[in-house]
Amino acid sequence: MLALWDREAVEKEGLERQQAERRAEMKAQQVIELACAKERADEWHKQDEESFTRDARQREELEKAREEQLVKVAEANAKARLEAEESMRAEQVALNAERVRQEAIRAARKPVLHRPCATDDKPYTWEEGMEKRVRMFRQIGTSGDTLIIKLDKELNMLQIEESIKGISVEDLAEQLEGVSSPRYVLYIHEHKHADGRTQLPIAFILFMPPSVPVDLKVLYTRPVMSLVNDFKVNKHFSLDDADTLDVTWLDEQLGFRRG
Repeated sequence: MLALWDREAVEKEGLERQQAERRAEMKAQQVIELACAKERADEWHKQDEESFTRDARQREELEKAREEQLVKVAEANAKARLEAEESMRAEQVALNAERVRQEAIRAARKPVLHRPCATDDKPYTWEEGMEKRVRMFRQIGTSGDTLIIKLDKELNMLQIEESIKGISVEDLAEQLEGVSSPRYVLYIHEHKHADGRTQLPIAFILFMPPSVPVDLKVLYTRPVMSLVNDFKVNKHFSLDDADTLDVTWLDEQLGFRRG
């Protein structure tokens, strides 16, 4: 039999061995758990990267598709705008051609007018080259073109004082504000209808400031009806205050209804 102290030594050795084995098992289990945890972390990281890459690719594809759609819309709008502008230009050319044709027909139906002179019942002559300039104004003038004409009292002569290209009605009114004596004005007014059509009638305006002496009023008023025929317009419009002249007033005088 083992002595008491021998048994205690054996038991202690066995206990220490068990504890060592237990610690070894626990350490091995920790190693396994750490390896599993790392594997799970790596898998999650991989999934996150794949998800991020997939989302980024989807965003890029959506952005590219949106940009392509915007380009297509812009190209379609530009094409439609160019087609509309071309259609308007073609219509304007057709309208001008029709106006010239109608004027030619009216001219062919009327006896040829001779150059106004002082021997007629008109108290004026036309300055040299004025007839041609007025004719060209009617035939090829465009929106906003203007002729401002005066009567030289000493010479009894109609003279083109100013020829202006493409001014607005407001600019014409401002032009007349500084004029203190009568003037004849030929103005090509552009009127756009609600259906898209555009007309370019010639407005014949007799500008007569209220402070003008009676003899000048008579001088300018007397030949108006003859000038209506000579300028080939339907009628004239009297204007005594430049501030009154605007698009609304001119549309009303020309018989256009503004909506």
